[in-house]
Amino acid sequence: MNKADPSGNTIAIADPKQEKQIEAYINSRSAGTFKFNDKGELKEVSKKSSNGKSKYYEGKLLKAIGNKATISVTIGQHYMDPSIGQSGAIQSVDRDAGGGVTQPKGGYERFGVNQSVIISGHSHPLLDARGHPMRDDAADILVHELVGHAIPWIVGSDTGDAVSDENKVRSENPGSGQRPPGHSE
Repeated sequence: MNKADPSGNTIAIADPKQEKQIEAYINSRSAGTFKFNDKGELKEVSKKSSNGKSKYYEGKLLKAIGNKATISVTIGQHYMDPSIGQSGAIQSVDRDAGGGVTQPKGGYERFGVNQSVIISGHSHPLLDARGHPMRDDAADILVHELVGHAIPWIVGSDTGDAVSDENKVRSENPGSGQRPPGHSE
């Protein structure tokens, strides 16, 4: 089995060259430490105290790893949007999806199926709930895509709202701010 063909029950890396960067994004926000194994599957390698990082995020990652579906994560600049035209359209991850997009395999919004997460790896300007600039770098965008979209589509959502789920992680990461309600991107 190679890294592009994980066995399931995991969060997997789509491109082995991006492994270290995606691990760094995940570990910068999670209370636990995660690493991709030789099959490209994310595993927790140590638990930490919360030390300013999110136990909620760690728990969500572990739920996804223990589920029957696979979430494939990659850094890329484009994605295919099947909802546009007969054969779909190539879209910009930054311009059209705010830096990240989650797509269920086999079509949009299908619960319990494998998911594909693509982030651009770029920061995006964002205002917090009080209208002040806030951090929204690639690690934050990955949090949003994982806890707000991909993981809820395979294990269910705590709130039914991607921003509320993301804000739970942000609340455990000092200095990250809170996104205002009603913003789905």
